[in-house]
Amino acid sequence: MLGGGYLADAPDVGIVASLDELAGPQFAPAEVDQRVREFYEHTTRFTLDIVPAWRLWVRPGYLLYRTLVARPLGQASVPMNQRETLRGIRSRIDTISPAQDDVVAVRGWIRSFADTDEPIYVGIYTTYRHAGRGYVSVGFPLPQASFTATLVPHARPGGGLVLTSRSDLDQPGHYLAYIDPATRQLTALAIQGFAEQLDVDVDDDELRAEHAFWVFGLPFLVLHYRLHRKPPSTSPRSRQTPQRGWPVRSRRGWRYRSSRRSGRPPLARTTPPARDRRRQRPAPPGPDGPALRGVAGGRIVDDRPGVVTRPLRVQGIGGGAVWSLTVRPASRPTLANPLG
Repeated sequence: MLGGGYLADAPDVGIVASLDELAGPQFAPAEVDQRVREFYEHTTRFTLDIVPAWRLWVRPGYLLYRTLVARPLGQASVPMNQRETLRGIRSRIDTISPAQDDVVAVRGWIRSFADTDEPIYVGIYTTYRHAGRGYVSVGFPLPQASFTATLVPHARPGGGLVLTSRSDLDQPGHYLAYIDPATRQLTALAIQGFAEQLDVDVDDDELRAEHAFWVFGLPFLVLHYRLHRKPPSTSPRSRQTPQRGWPVRSRRGWRYRSSRRSGRPPLARTTPPARDRRRQRPAPPGPDGPALRGVAGGRIVDDRPGVVTRPLRVQGIGGGAVWSLTVRPASRPTLANPLG
């Protein structure tokens, strides 16, 4: 048993301590783009948008697996379509540090749905070296067992980084370890035919990732990630609850409308008609006066910086596209389209 201090939702920590630990014959950390390095070493600075791309032949089997196994275990409950991803993804890292030591020994990266905190993936990330190479080991806890992926790093053109289990080396691969509850005997098996690859790079000045999976050489899933830097922290003044709801137009001007059942804004068109874009219409006052003044040029206008303290994220379908509203602290809320 590993003792030490446990910290939930650790601030400013990554899934690896340093990419320098992964240096080897096929990977030079100095060639990695600084934004890619920052993602791995300071993962909690970023938010995730995920779009799954499933092959049709695997969907029926996975739906059964997710219902009977993945959701009850809280492990590998991957979204099946883009509609499920509109629930939002929450990403956090829990850490364990040995007693009397500030060095983080275990990093648990937990990805869950933002609305219910239902787990999607829970992975324990560690690094180790063998024969002059560095490896990333990701353990996925199971009852009395663990499913482990061992990945080897490769440099990618343009400053990217690839972690893959597809290799002729003896370390990369997938392993299932089981502990007998009576005898405490450990049994480990190599899983043949399963492979995965995580590719992180900068495309059009945007940090992106693709996580691909194969079974017996057949691709069955690719997870497309878009990585966005979280807004900086704000002053105590802005720690107020933002006005709930979505500003919609009525005969009397702009008002807030939200769902009575869920408290979340309904699906609505995000941009007012062209004839109204040049005019700003007042909105109902918040706790300290009007926070959102109106909509102009397809953007929500906030003329008082510092009103909102925490990011407020709303997503839906309208106007023929998937849209997202992100209200960031001490800044003007803007319309974004992270799902392309």
